[in-house]
Amino acid sequence: MTEPPVFTRSYELALWTMRQSVRFPRIYRPSLGAALQERSIALLSHIAAAQFGSRRSESLRAAAESVVKNGLPVPPAQ
Repeated sequence: MTEPPVFTRSYELALWTMRQSVRFPRIYRPSLGAALQERSIALLSHIAAAQFGSRRSESLRAAAESVVKNGLPVPPAQ
C-alpha cells in the first residue's frame, strides 16, 4: 500500500524542519528550533492518525487547525 501524497509531504516537511533547525543560531535552537520541530511532528501525527485511525475527520480537523494556528514553514519547491 502506498502512502497518500499528504502523508509523504508532511513527512518531508518534518525532515526538512529538522535539518533546517540545526542551522539556527545556538541561542534560538532550544526555543524556536524545538517549537518548529514539535509542530511539524504534530502535523505528521495528525495526518497519520487520519490515515490509519478510526476518527479520521477529527484527526484531519486537528491537522488543519495546527497548520492555521501555528503557521508551519514551507520548504522550497524541488
